[in-house]
Amino acid sequence: MPEPRQHTHRRGLAILAVLLAAIAGRAQAQFVPGEILVADFEAGTGRAGALFRLSSSGGARVLLSDFGDPSQGPPGTSPFGVAVLDRDTVLVLDNQALSGAGMLFRVSANGVRSVLSDFADPAQGPTG
Repeated sequence: MPEPRQHTHRRGLAILAVLLAAIAGRAQAQFVPGEILVADFEAGTGRAGALFRLSSSGGARVLLSDFGDPSQGPPGTSPFGVAVLDRDTVLVLDNQALSGAGMLFRVSANGVRSVLSDFADPAQGPTG
């Protein structure tokens, strides 16, 4: 996988509008229609990356998950891809993570991370 920090002259951002129009209602800490998620691989503690929630109406940012903060789950090093799994969970791809080969993280709506797939683990399939 390419080294994401090779382009240090610009911020590494991945943006995904959360389109959950089919999901009715809102419970606390759920993703809602119109919210925007931004993965910045140079933000957060130790510049290990961070995932932000943004309001589409005013652009106010809230730190959702700091990939350099181990209290929120396994740390990452350069998250960049975001996909919505459901109203409670997003998936974030980190092309290096601690394994060096990349990890796919599951991030809850309250910012807690877990590893869904470690691309350095041959027990999970072909390595990355």
